[in-house]
Amino acid sequence: MKKFFSVHTLVAAALSLFAAVHSQAGVSKAAFLQGSQVEGNADYLISAAPISVLFNEYSSIDPSVYQHDTNQANQLTVLEDGDYLVAATMPILSVETPDNRPCAALEVFVNGSPAPGSLGQSGYIRNQPRNTNMQSETSCHAHLLLRGLSAGDVIELKAFKTAQPAILTQIQTATLYVEQVDQNRSVFSGLSADSLIGVNLNPDYEGAGEDPLELPWASNRKDGGFSHSNGNAGIQLSGGTYLVFVNVPLELASSSRISPSLEILLDGQIVPGGQSRQGYNRNASGHIESSIHFAGLVEVNGSQNLTTQLVRYLNSGNTGNAVLPDGKQASIFVEKIGASGVFLSKATETTNAADPTDWNSNSKEQVVWENASLSDATYSHSGDKITVKQAGDYLLVYNDLLQSTAVRPNPRITVEVNGQALPGAETKTHYIRSDGGHNTSSGTLVFPLEGLAANDVVTVSTQREGQTGYVGIEEFSNEAAIVGLIKKDSLDPATLTSAPRVTSFGGDREGFHISIQQYSSSVVADSVSVLLNGEAVDASVSTSGSVTSITYSFPSIPDSLSSHAVELSYTDSAGAAQSASLSFMVADIYAKVSPSSANATVDTSSSGFVANVSQISSNVHGNNIDNANRQLAGAYSDADGVPYLNVLWMISFPLQPPIH
Repeated sequence: MKKFFSVHTLVAAALSLFAAVHSQAGVSKAAFLQGSQVEGNADYLISAAPISVLFNEYSSIDPSVYQHDTNQANQLTVLEDGDYLVAATMPILSVETPDNRPCAALEVFVNGSPAPGSLGQSGYIRNQPRNTNMQSETSCHAHLLLRGLSAGDVIELKAFKTAQPAILTQIQTATLYVEQVDQNRSVFSGLSADSLIGVNLNPDYEGAGEDPLELPWASNRKDGGFSHSNGNAGIQLSGGTYLVFVNVPLELASSSRISPSLEILLDGQIVPGGQSRQGYNRNASGHIESSIHFAGLVEVNGSQNLTTQLVRYLNSGNTGNAVLPDGKQASIFVEKIGASGVFLSKATETTNAADPTDWNSNSKEQVVWENASLSDATYSHSGDKITVKQAGDYLLVYNDLLQSTAVRPNPRITVEVNGQALPGAETKTHYIRSDGGHNTSSGTLVFPLEGLAANDVVTVSTQREGQTGYVGIEEFSNEAAIVGLIKKDSLDPATLTSAPRVTSFGGDREGFHISIQQYSSSVVADSVSVLLNGEAVDASVSTSGSVTSITYSFPSIPDSLSSHAVELSYTDSAGAAQSASLSFMVADIYAKVSPSSANATVDTSSSGFVANVSQISSNVHGNNIDNANRQLAGAYSDADGVPYLNVLWMISFPLQPPIH
C-alpha cells in the first residue's frame, strides 16, 4: 500500500531547524504533532467557529498506540482504550495591524465534540498602530486528562477567534502532545463541580475583603493516594513530587479589564511559583472571554491539602464579575511522579546585564535559575543553563507571574536547545495594560523536548515583544518563575512492527529536507527516488540511528514565493513500496538580479568593491552622514587634540573572494 503525505508550509526555515533537534523516535505511548495551518490548508485564522488545526509539519507517534494519517493531518486516532494526557500550545501572530483587538482560542475535541475542561482562550492581542512597539503576538494553552477514551476515538485541536475574527492572524507552529496514562500511574483528575456555575470568579479580596473562591472539583479519576470528596475543593496528598495542571475559562459578566489570580496552595499557603494571571478581559471590540492556566511541579512534605482558588488583588485588574462560559468547565490534573529524572528550579533574574531583574529587554536574555530544589544525575545546572546528562525525551513545564507599570508590554518566553529556539515552544500571554489596576500577567508552557542527546543544554529566554519598559517578577513573598523537566520513557522503534513514516518535511530558498522514522522495517537507501517539480533530482540520503534524512539544495536561488512539488518514492526493507507527495512554498520575499544585467566588461580577476570603514570608541558623530564622512576622514580628535584611533585597524579579518 502506498503512503501519501501532502504538506504545504510557510515556515520551512523553522522546520529545518526543528528537525535538526530530533534524533530519536520519541516518547513511549505518546504523540507529538505540529502544524501552522487550519483546515483547507488555510494560512490564516479568521473563523469564529472552531476549525481544526492541520498537523502537517511534524508527526512523531508511537504507532502501537496512535494513528496519524497525514492525508487527514487534523486527526489523531487512538488505537487503545485508556486515559490520555493532552497538552496544547498555539502561538499566534497578528498579520494585519488595524487599531483593534483580534483574539484567539483553542479547544480539544474528541469525536467531533469539545472535551470538557479543555478551553484555552488567552490569545488577546491589542493592535495599536499608533504605538511603535505595539503588541502583535500572543498564545493559547490547555492541559488536561481525556478520561476513558476508546480505541478508534479521534482527537483534534480546534482553533477559533473569540473577537474580531476577520482580522488576519496566523498560527506560529501549534503543538499537540498526547500521552497515554495507564492505570499504574498515580493520578487525580477532575472537572469543576456544578456548584461553580454562575459564581463570580473575581472576588475582590484586597479591595472589599471578599473571601477567595476555592474551586470545587468532581473527580473523573481518583487513584490510590488521593483523598477527595466530590463537590469539595481540597485534595489530600501524601509526600512527594506532583505534576499539576489547572485550566479555568472565563467570561466577563460586568466591568472591564478584570484579571483574576489563580492560586495553587498547600495547607493554605501558595506554593512557589503557584500563581497565574493571563485571564485579562478587556470588554471592548467584542473581547469578553479569556482563561487562566497553571502548569508546574509541586513538592509536598508529608500529608498536605492541595486547593486551588481565584481572587482579585489590587494589581490584578478591576473589580467586576466573571463566570464560567455557558456549558464550559474548569479542569485539574494532578499526578504523583517519582523522584528519578526530575528537575525543578525557580528564578527571578535573567542574563540582562543592564538590569537582571528586567524581563523585557530588547535583546533575548536567558532566565537564570537558582539552585535546583529537585535534581539528580540526569541533570547538571549552572546559571541559565540546564544540561541533560542522559540522552532521551523530556517534558518541560514552566510558569511565571510578571508585573509592570509600563503600558502594554508583553515579554515573549521561548525555549532553546543548544541555543536553537524550538518552534512552537513559546508563551506570550504577558500583556499588561497598566490601567484599571491591571499591572500583572503570567505565562504557562508545557512542551516536549524530543530526542535530546547527552550534554544538550536547555535554556529558557525572555525578550520584549510589545512596548518597552521595565517588567519584573511580581513582588509577592513567594513568587518566582518555575521550570520543571521530567525524563520520559523513550520509544524503541526497533521493537515496533511498522513501515517507515515521514515525520517532518520543510523547504526554503536553500532547498528541502525530509525525515523518515524507521521501525521494524527501514528505508532501502539506494531505492530512494525524488522528483522536484516533475524532474528527477539527485538528493542526499543519510541515516543516523533510526532516522533517515533526505536533503536537496537548489543549484540556484528560486523565485520568491515560488511553490514546489516533491514526489518521494522508495522501497522499505520488507519489500513494500512507499511514497509521499509533498509541497512547499519559498516564504522569503526578495528580488533577483537578472543575468542579463551583468556587465561583460568587468575584470573578474581583480578586486571588487573596496570598503572604507571606521569605528571609534566614542559616539561623537551621532546619526548624521556629514559627521560619518568626517569620521571616515579621521577628522575627529579627543579633548587633548589627539585623533581618535580607528579601532577596526586592530581587528584582523579573514580574506574573502572579491565581490564584483
